[in-house]
Amino acid sequence: MRRIGDGVLAVPRAVALVSDPSAWRYVSLLFLLRRKDLAFVSVWNPTFLEILLSNLGDWWKLLVADIETGRISCAAGLERDIQRACQRRLKAGRRRAAELRSIFGAWRGRSPRERDGRGRTLYEALWPKLRVISCWADASAESPAGRLKLLFPHVDVQPKGLLSTEGFVSFPVGGSGSAVLSTRSHFFEFIEPSERGGRVRLAHELSRGCRYEVVMTTGGGLYRYCTHDVVEVTGAWGGTPTIRFVGRADMVSDMFGEKLAEEHVRSAVEETLRRRQISSDFWMVAPERLRDGSGFYALFIQRAAGKEASCAGRILARAAEEIEAVMRGNPQYLHCIRLGQLHPLRVFLIAERASEDYLSSCVERGQRLGNIKPPALDRRTGWTAVFRGELLP
Repeated sequence: MRRIGDGVLAVPRAVALVSDPSAWRYVSLLFLLRRKDLAFVSVWNPTFLEILLSNLGDWWKLLVADIETGRISCAAGLERDIQRACQRRLKAGRRRAAELRSIFGAWRGRSPRERDGRGRTLYEALWPKLRVISCWADASAESPAGRLKLLFPHVDVQPKGLLSTEGFVSFPVGGSGSAVLSTRSHFFEFIEPSERGGRVRLAHELSRGCRYEVVMTTGGGLYRYCTHDVVEVTGAWGGTPTIRFVGRADMVSDMFGEKLAEEHVRSAVEETLRRRQISSDFWMVAPERLRDGSGFYALFIQRAAGKEASCAGRILARAAEEIEAVMRGNPQYLHCIRLGQLHPLRVFLIAERASEDYLSSCVERGQRLGNIKPPALDRRTGWTAVFRGELLP
């Protein structure tokens, strides 16, 4: 099975073992660019692919030269055994190199999203046979998945279903973007929110538009395991409920007893940004501590590329007031505000490279790059020292 898999993978398995992040990106792009017949891409975080592609602007000349000669010019960042394993998969590709030079030359000085005479973006010209990109596209991943669709307008950006270590909860069906409950894999129960009684429902008792927490009994014998995943019922497929991931019920930030839940924060921010028509390439909420022992929550946000920034501070300050008002609907949070343990929400306006800096920091904190999920609420502090920008008054 491994040999069969190696025969269809564009990027060799050995590349996953590269320890230097820059070398890993370079070699990944090298193998991807070699394959004009690339048809399917699977990643977890859509931002992960977005950042990988952004390196093409700086590296394309080196990459094309390596494709032409069949060599790896960034060998300094590669372990010798990995380099040898990768080198065995490389052959000189002069025809492909000439084609790539022509494509990159045609887009010189232009946005990758711009179309050529055949209606293709840069990335569609590079990989004309690409048909499906599978990635997270729910909750905080919805916006970056949408940006991928702008880069690949002719490609089906297919949301992954809800997966966990314990088992499949749902899987995508058709091209609708729906994920159907995996009823033939495991037995599922669903807990209603406490405000609706907190009762346990079975799959056939679910209501469209309602949210539930998932409980799984697996075919392997794991009994009534609460995954803490919150899902919303979007409809039905062949009589089986279709669902989308909303957030984690156990993602709660609690510095002083405020117990801020991710779902509550995400809803407050998304609704406010939508109402005020604020477009962003990245946002998240996280706590910060002050020297006197108190703290505050900050909305870290990078505005969408091309948006006017002249009045961004004033608009975001008003948005922060509205988000703060919703957050104070949590009585524990309001109590901490009244005691002076917490101060009102502030805005950190990120100037550039928010997603890349977030991923890099998570890797430094011990997370695997490919498994980092787009954030809505991050319980860790210290992000003002990670992002490039300013904390607004």
